[in-house]
Amino acid sequence: MGSGGPYDLDNAKLTGSNNYYSMSRVKSASQKFMLMDAVNWWVSGYGSSPAHYRTNGETGTNSMILAYRHGGESANFGFFDGHAANLRNQQANYNLSDNRFHWAAYVQ
Repeated sequence: MGSGGPYDLDNAKLTGSNNYYSMSRVKSASQKFMLMDAVNWWVSGYGSSPAHYRTNGETGTNSMILAYRHGGESANFGFFDGHAANLRNQQANYNLSDNRFHWAAYVQ
């Protein structure tokens, strides 16, 4: 398990180079982020502020950021239940405490 705390995507079990989630342990799958627009394959909740994307863009050195590529500072998300949605910063930004629930797959 990652050491970043209960509210980030590194709650996945890490085995060698394989990062995966146990689907039977995912809580509220229709509300938990699984995939999202990003600059790289790994996204940190702390990199979810649109300010990071505005500053670094697609080629920034901090590659763990959420990519707000769509109008109104929004990004596309895939959820553990299989649906997708376009969410604005106010709905996705980890730094807004009401949104941290969406980043923690194993937390109810």
